[in-house]
Amino acid sequence: LPGKDRIAERDFTEATRDPLRALARGQFAFATAGGRELALAALERAARADAGKAREPWIRIRERLPEADRRYGNARIAYHAARQLDPAANDWFREAGPAALNAETQAWRVRAALRAGAWDDVLAAIDAMPEVQRQEAAWRYWRGRALSAQGRTDDAAAIHAMLARETSFYGILAGEAIGQRFAPPASMPHQPAPGALAAFGSRPEVKRVSKLAELEM
Repeated sequence: LPGKDRIAERDFTEATRDPLRALARGQFAFATAGGRELALAALERAARADAGKAREPWIRIRERLPEADRRYGNARIAYHAARQLDPAANDWFREAGPAALNAETQAWRVRAALRAGAWDDVLAAIDAMPEVQRQEAAWRYWRGRALSAQGRTDDAAAIHAMLARETSFYGILAGEAIGQRFAPPASMPHQPAPGALAAFGSRPEVKRVSKLAELEM
């Protein structure tokens, strides 16, 4: 970073060596881009280790950051909390508001809402996904479940009926959701080409194995 935005080596070392302590001290140069980035970097490292412990010092310093940085930091601590199965993760995701989330964070946002049984948040999180991600079988299934929980049973049944046509784990669950029993596809035995078995049996190594089997060796 140029000029006044440059991070001092000592500050960088302290923040990377013990990010939780640096976060608790809160002595970042918030007036500079470098200082703000260092604060967020310390939050990332501290939350990755223990989001619950990083939460309190983050609350104390986040108001000193611009709104976009606050939302980003809220999303990152919520993401790590969700991965650590912290029951508060869904509430923390709410604090992120409309922060831009990558696909992985979007997925953990849904999982956090599912763990909390917060169906409105499940639906909102799935609807906020990019179209390609939203069309994945898992998220179509859970979107249907969320709609059902809201009483929108016809919309839920339509989603599950389409998904139930697919032979997949979530296709099976979707079928069960609308009362269909899973029938596995019929198994078609393989028919070897004419002469294939004879050609296989004539191979020297196969003959040796067959002879050993006859001798019970």
